[in-house]
Amino acid sequence: MSEDAPPYGSVDQDTTRRFNRAHISRRDFKKAIGFIEAAMKHDLASIEYEALMISAIVYYARPFSGNERGKEPPSDSNLMIEVKQLLGEDSDLHDRIVSMRNKAVAHSEFGKYPVRIMAVPEPNSDAGFAASSRSWHVLNERIDLEAFKRIAEALHQKCLNLCFDLGRARRIPAGAGM
Repeated sequence: MSEDAPPYGSVDQDTTRRFNRAHISRRDFKKAIGFIEAAMKHDLASIEYEALMISAIVYYARPFSGNERGKEPPSDSNLMIEVKQLLGEDSDLHDRIVSMRNKAVAHSEFGKYPVRIMAVPEPNSDAGFAASSRSWHVLNERIDLEAFKRIAEALHQKCLNLCFDLGRARRIPAGAGM
């Protein structure tokens, strides 16, 4: 056995990091599915629906949001799969969900929360102003919950399969165990 090959039954670090990210992501997609299913039971105008949808968006997008950092992280930063290939036409919804998380849920980008300031003349003063703003709301996105659930389930299943495949990808030296 060569010096750089891991011992029998061990997994190389790249495979371990991929496995760890896939396993963490599988749990995230499962949580997103649960939040989507719960949201389906609530009125669209309810605070519960809004909270459940925001939670579903956060959990769904986490595997794609750049996680681990540092010299030797224990897991990959992102889930490395071909989303477009897996989801086909539904990959547009995937892109929208990840964008919502990045621009409106986890962060407050101006494009989702625009503000307009206007001068308002006041007698004997230059200090008058008024501001108007608009806030992003998950209802305005008109997310098809069945489609959202479908893509979360597809990604969950992909992660399960990936965990199984990576778990079997042990580097076993030729002739070992014979």
